[in-house]
Amino acid sequence: MKYSGGEVMKDDMYYQEAAYRMLQAMQSTSTSPVNKNARELSYGENGVLSCLSFRTEGVTAGELKDMLGIGASGVTNLLNALEKKGLIRREISLEDRRKIIVHISESGLSIVRHKQEEMVSFIKETLIRLGKEDTEELLRIAEKISVIDHQSYIE
Repeated sequence: MKYSGGEVMKDDMYYQEAAYRMLQAMQSTSTSPVNKNARELSYGENGVLSCLSFRTEGVTAGELKDMLGIGASGVTNLLNALEKKGLIRREISLEDRRKIIVHISESGLSIVRHKQEEMVSFIKETLIRLGKEDTEELLRIAEKISVIDHQSYIE
């Protein structure tokens, strides 16, 4: 389908406005009880715990740096804070004694599981209010968004 210059401009303005509306809607959910409770830990600390919760074999600080997209000193600060809180533990690698492997502790895993349960409960209540038809539409769109490659916009 071909568009005239005016139609392309209207479409661009529509999507720009839609993007602002989406951002506003997403920000309004930041006041949910789930997000308030998540503030007990910093955003970075939550990110580290989330990454570690999926990696039972542990990860190196370098791997965390790459997964989170932050600098080495940032990872070190996060790991120091989490270790002080008893939420992670560091072990010397048996294969390469120069490497330190980071593992989530039972306390850290308990926090992650608790937050996941809170999030599921909050989302469930929201979906109930949406109803089945709108929930299915939201899921269809969210799943479609999840496969769109946004890498070119990040770099």
